[in-house]
Parts: sequence; C-alpha cells; structure tokens
Amino acid sequence: MQVDILGPIEKPLGYLGIKYKLGAKDVGTKFRVVVSLRKKSQAIAKMRDILGMFGTIENVQFDNAKEFLAGGMYELAREFRFHVMTISPYTHEQHGVIEREWQTLTADARAMLQQAELPKKFWPWAFDHAAYVWITCTSD
Repeated sequence: MQVDILGPIEKPLGYLGIKYKLGAKDVGTKFRVVVSLRKKSQAIAKMRDILGMFGTIENVQFDNAKEFLAGGMYELAREFRFHVMTISPYTHEQHGVIEREWQTLTADARAMLQQAELPKKFWPWAFDHAAYVWITCTSD
C-alpha cells in the first residue's frame, strides 16, 4: 500500500477548514481511498480507519513525513501486522503510483471547479467528487 498526504491547500481554505487529503492505494488490488484532513495530526487516526477497510496489508510505503513517523505509524504496524517502508527524501519517483493519482485528481478537481464556475473554496468537494469518479470508473 502506498500512502501520502496532499496539501496544505491554504488559499482559499476549503469548506470546514479542510487543508489536506490523505490517500492510500493498494498497489496489488488497485483499491484506493481518499479522505479529508483539517490537520496533519489527524493522519494516524484516519490511517487506522483506512487499514480497517483494506483488510490484510503486508507493507505500507510512505515518505518520511513527520506526521507518520512521530504520529504512531509504527504502533499501527504492530497492531495491524504490516511492514513500514519509507522512501528516500525528495524522491517522488519511488512513490510514483500515489503521486500520479494526486496529479490526476488535482487536475480533475480544478477542471470541475472551472467548468462549474465555482470559487476555489469548494476545492475539497471537487476533489472528493474527482476521487469518487476515479475510484468508481477506472480499472487501471
């Protein structure tokens, strides 16, 4: 599974104060989840929910983000019995699957906002909708 956080998106702040998106994708099954975060400190709690959705996971790969390393990812690894794999700093190529999805979803959300002539503060809704369409309509 690859996990990453997109953000912060600060200007303008999204509805309900949402500044981040947490994404997880099982590279083997292609199952993916995108959830909203107000603060990065919510990442571990949301990861607990996501891991419950995925079932058995062997490896979780993420960048060396503080919110994962200091926030309790190793405790989650012991609880859910998976191996933690971190990528080298500043090498997004090693995290290509989730990074490419962020790029696609961001472009889709931006296009939806422009087409609907909505202000940028609605980006979290547009992003959620783009993720929903991506999740339900793609087969990779």
